[in-house]
Amino acid sequence: MSDKVLMPRTYRISPCGRNDKKTHRLSEAASLKPVRYFLILFPLFALLSCAISDSVSTIDEETGDNPDVSFNILSKGSYSNVSLANQFVIRNLKDWQRSWQIHNLNPSQPMPVVNFDTDFVLAVFAGQQPSGGYSVGISKIARKDNNLYVSVTFTEPGANDMVSLALTQPYIFVSTEKVDGKIYFLADK
Repeated sequence: MSDKVLMPRTYRISPCGRNDKKTHRLSEAASLKPVRYFLILFPLFALLSCAISDSVSTIDEETGDNPDVSFNILSKGSYSNVSLANQFVIRNLKDWQRSWQIHNLNPSQPMPVVNFDTDFVLAVFAGQQPSGGYSVGISKIARKDNNLYVSVTFTEPGANDMVSLALTQPYIFVSTEKVDGKIYFLADK
């Protein structure tokens, strides 16, 4: 009794729709062509859409109000040493270093660089949560009458979402341009 290796049969579909009995394997290159086109064309379209979009200034020239202030996310995550819900405005390097040291669970993670001559840091902590699936974010920052209005979003896991059972402490740090007025943190609906 000899050991035979059974190879699957493949058939080539002929142009008239009947199967050709000759085995014909598609080359790997031919089967990957759609994937290659996608990998090449998708980033190209993404770059073009960014280059084509016009940025419209929404600054009110009379009052100087800007409903959409730009901001940079410095750090965002689910684990922090800060377990109480709170918001902070950090206006100088010394306070930034101290805040980062208190928050940071991972000493090897470097502190993000911030230019405190022009910017300051907004920190939002959601407090300790009973499981994974919770997050906190900043959806928008608006300037009116030299005050900043920070829209904060808090997301909870859905009833059927699979989440970790670990305690989490969602947080976000963002930097934005300095203002002399007050900072208001508003819950996003």
